Amino acid sequence: MADFIRLKWNDKACSRTKNRIREHGPLFRVAMAKNSVWCMDGRSALLLVSQTRHSSDGKGGREHWTGWLPLDEIEVEPALSEDMTGRTFSVRL
Repeated sequence: MADFIRLKWNDKACSRTKNRIREHGPLFRVAMAKNSVWCMDGRSALLLVSQTRHSSDGKGGREHWTGWLPLDEIEVEPALSEDMTGRTFSVRL
């Protein structure tokens, strides 16, 4: 079973982060975690795959959204899997 997380944005979140969580969340699967992501201006971020299928696949169908969200703009909670209990994601400043 895949590990899913539930996301909420925090008070530092930009409109992009809020919109992605609102449009595609709040449940996501973590595909990758990196301390420095080029497209996030070198910030720590999670590469996420949404559990909803709201994004267009360009062929009239729907697919999961996949993208980066910066760790300093989100709050992460475990969801649907006890394997995530006690797991932390750190941000190096």
